[in-house]
Amino acid sequence: MPLTLNYISYFIFVILLILVIKGRIMISIIIPIHNCEKYIYECLSSVKNQTFKDLEVILINDGSIDASRSICEDFIKEMPHFTLINQEKKGVSTARNIGLQHAKGEYIAFLDADDWIDDDMIEELYLLLIENSADISMINYVKEKNKTKTNSQLKKLKNDDDQKIMVYDKQEAISMLIINQDIQDYVWGKLYKKELFKDIYYPEETYYEDIFVMYKVFNNAEKFIKKNAVKLHYRHHENSITAKQTIFLKKELDYVHALINLYEFVIQNPEKISKKLNDDVYSHLAIRFFRAKKCSLKNFHQDKSSLQIFSKLINPILKDLISKSKISKLGILRYIYAKTLLQVT
Repeated sequence: MPLTLNYISYFIFVILLILVIKGRIMISIIIPIHNCEKYIYECLSSVKNQTFKDLEVILINDGSIDASRSICEDFIKEMPHFTLINQEKKGVSTARNIGLQHAKGEYIAFLDADDWIDDDMIEELYLLLIENSADISMINYVKEKNKTKTNSQLKKLKNDDDQKIMVYDKQEAISMLIINQDIQDYVWGKLYKKELFKDIYYPEETYYEDIFVMYKVFNNAEKFIKKNAVKLHYRHHENSITAKQTIFLKKELDYVHALINLYEFVIQNPEKISKKLNDDVYSHLAIRFFRAKKCSLKNFHQDKSSLQIFSKLINPILKDLISKSKISKLGILRYIYAKTLLQVT
């Protein structure tokens, strides 16, 4: 009799375990949406067609005034794992924060509403992460303009080994993130353990939000893996030249403040930077501040008050970074030019 009860108890336990596993959501995909009626259906269709099925898709409609909301509402009628959250326009940062708050998955992925992904992207990222016991997995992307790749992009895609896999530790990954080459500081194209975002929030009403956040998320991780395969299609839009000057000023200031955050992290946490990439990190930061200085002089040369704000923020940091960078990394002409720009206030 006790043996029979044990078998029954074990059977019930197995059934309950199967039900729990079956009802578990492994991956949450967060998609902020604002006035993307031209592209949103293609984006959602690419997510719907994913070979990995154990996921939820959180759509945050950020105050769209076009047909984006109605397209989403029609799309999700037969998609129980798609959820639509509507809010007044508060920006992509707020939308992502809301998505993170609602996410039930053990892993998080982000996608922009005007991009699309290959059918196996999520599965590829998941297998990379699980099979290598990593905290963050990454794949490559390609810029698309009217679905046409440039000749240089096609050549690169053809020549690159798309099966190549790179493994990074924390110091290497953070350094390469700051250098922004092999690892870009975009939130999309990656799969994260959800726990990495604990107590991390996107700064609201801020441009260049990914630069503010990505190094913090990477700092919470230990092992990173990237596969060279191109699985995400980033839709490239030409920058508008009709933006209001006040918006343009805020955008440029936000970029500088994002760079300052990176700079302060590097200065305060030298142990988090790879020794073999240390020179590249400092020279890359110097180049980015150098370019920000050039842009401020070009765009605000008739606005002395704004120019003074930029000079006050940029000059002392650029001076420090130049002193820490090797001239061979900066380039002699850029080094001389940067030293000259420091004289301009």
